[in-house]
Amino acid sequence: MISSSLNILLPTCLLLNEPDPLRSTIKTWLIARSSAIFRVDNIYFYNSRRSGECNREASFVRLLLEYFRTPPYLRKKVYPLKKELRYAGLAPPLQIPTHLASSTPVKGEVREGIVVRSTKKTIIVDVGLPSLIEIEKDTKYRKGERVFLEVTGVDPVSFRIIRYKKKPVYLGYNVKIVGDLPKFVHSEREKGRTYFIGTSRMGRPAWRNVGSIVDGVIEESNVYVVFGEPYRGLYEIGKEMGFDPDSLFDDVYNFIPGQGTKSVRIEEALFVVLQTIRFLEYQYSI
Repeated sequence: MISSSLNILLPTCLLLNEPDPLRSTIKTWLIARSSAIFRVDNIYFYNSRRSGECNREASFVRLLLEYFRTPPYLRKKVYPLKKELRYAGLAPPLQIPTHLASSTPVKGEVREGIVVRSTKKTIIVDVGLPSLIEIEKDTKYRKGERVFLEVTGVDPVSFRIIRYKKKPVYLGYNVKIVGDLPKFVHSEREKGRTYFIGTSRMGRPAWRNVGSIVDGVIEESNVYVVFGEPYRGLYEIGKEMGFDPDSLFDDVYNFIPGQGTKSVRIEEALFVVLQTIRFLEYQYSI
């Protein structure tokens, strides 16, 4: 049973080891895929270098991640032709619930839509059907805003608006660039019930500290997992950016015992770490 919100924090310089846009796109899709498989709620990007040299790359990755999360029936309407997306069509679909909507509405399915127009009491939404749908709104919406709707009836067709935090199915991840990592950690902690995990080869062995991981994941409602750069780990990043991972995070763990390679790429580490966390959550929350 999944009860916690799972979030990941990635460095702005995560594409340093990718030589061209094609391989950068493949890497980004793997990040999107692992995030979707393990139901990540938010993907955050933090500044991993004082120079800000990778901010452009982070914006590129953000664009790709948001594109992959968008249902196929909305992509051409949301994203005009962009050179940054020239290889995105090669990536397999994520196949999250909103991507699997049928050509005709089925009761209970969830669709993502774009607000085409907002009136005083209703919004007109494009949900990938031949006709736009009109639904009574519960708050203010802007033109172009994305909303989630659940099909409540098919004869006639009817919908209800779904709030992301009260989602009946996994609706995909959100992507945000947060800048300063220590500032973000402190601001999230002020909201309460957070558990920050740093990942590092120099961290404590996760396999010897299962109890601590389970306690943090089960007892706290918001779990954050922080990853380092391709060529620099969290301790090296922290030395430049002025923070100590052991002090900033609740725990720092090595999740891969006896790794057989010199380094583990971010997209590989995501599968290992997220799978471990979700496995333990299921194992000990039932």
